[in-house]
Amino acid sequence: MEKDSLHILVVEDDDLMRDELSHTFAQAGYGVSVAKTGEEAIVIALKQHPELILLDVLLPRMGGLEMLKELRLHEEGKNIPILILSNLKNDGVIAEAIEAGGYDYLLKADWSLDDVLKKVNEKFNRP
Repeated sequence: MEKDSLHILVVEDDDLMRDELSHTFAQAGYGVSVAKTGEEAIVIALKQHPELILLDVLLPRMGGLEMLKELRLHEEGKNIPILILSNLKNDGVIAEAIEAGGYDYLLKADWSLDDVLKKVNEKFNRP
């Protein structure tokens, strides 16, 4: 599978962070879609079938965990890897995110954009 065939959905309500993440992954050769809300993310994910979703927890209206649980109810959304990327440092929320099907939970303050890219590249066995 070629790197440019991998599609990532960035779900982030902060304009600057969303733009930085989408730019970083596009520059690395990934296809990128973006969503500002959980509702928008579900529609895009079910339509485009991304290979990975980068998901913020704190989103307007439908939060990230609610979006994750809703997505898992759909056959097309059951197996999409979801990497939680949030500023919310709460052990209960982290445990709930992993239990709901997130494969990892990264605190934004602890990870640079390059580190997040490396983490995603590792997921796809890319250098």
